[in-house]
This record gives sequence, C-alpha cells and structure tokens, in this order.
Amino acid sequence: MRETKMDSKTKIFIGILIMGIVLVGGVWIWNSQQLDQVEKWKEAEADENLSKMDAYNLVVLQVLNGITNGKDIYVSEVYLTPGMGEINLPEAEGWYFFIDDQPGMDWAHPCRYVYVNISRDITVENSNIPPRNFEDMELVNTNE
Repeated sequence: MRETKMDSKTKIFIGILIMGIVLVGGVWIWNSQQLDQVEKWKEAEADENLSKMDAYNLVVLQVLNGITNGKDIYVSEVYLTPGMGEINLPEAEGWYFFIDDQPGMDWAHPCRYVYVNISRDITVENSNIPPRNFEDMELVNTNE
C-alpha cells in the first residue's frame, strides 16, 4: 500500500478545524445550560416577594441607568397588590416608585411613575404631575 503524506499546512488546518468544532460545541452546551439556569432562577424569584431594596436597585439600574444625582425617588411604604388604594399596579403585585426629575421646581415638570412587579418587570409612565399620595410614600433618594 502506498502511504499518503499530508503537508504541514493541511495538518495545521485540520487541527484548527477540530479545535473550532470542539470549542463551538462546548460553548453551545455551556450556553444552553446557562439559559436553563437563568429560567430556573427567574421561576424561583417569582415565587418569592421582591424586596424594596431589590426593586429600588432595578429602578436605579434599568430606569435611571445608574444615575440618581438630581432626582428625588419615592417608594410605596408597603408592598402593593393590584387594586390597593388609588394605585393600580399593572397585572401583578409589586413596588410603586415616583421619580421627581426636577425636585424643587414648581410643578408641570417631568416626573415618572415606575412599577416593579414580582417578576421584576418594570413599567414606566412619564408624567408632569406629582402623586396625590405622598404621605404613603418613603423618600429613598434625595437631590440634596
């Protein structure tokens, strides 16, 4: 039988091809396991109450992009359920926030109402009037 020899470039190419296939397969397996774990965490979190601090951190990171300077932020004093008082949370229980974007100014300036439900979904309503229920809210961040 005649022996076929591969040149060094072909050997290098085949080696790189095999490593690429192994790496892509490994990344695919790892990602699918991570996605399964994230779904399990979300399900577990949905079964637990969302703490006021967790909700506040979500608002700061996802609504305010980490910037709280120049804002007054209020949060409901208690965890709310749909239909509780004058506040109607969208579809689920959670925390109600009021963000005053220009504290100290007379009204008719930008502000936001933010709802964070138990599943950590965030609903933002832009407005220019303050809530009527300041007495039911706690100031958690001040411009001062």
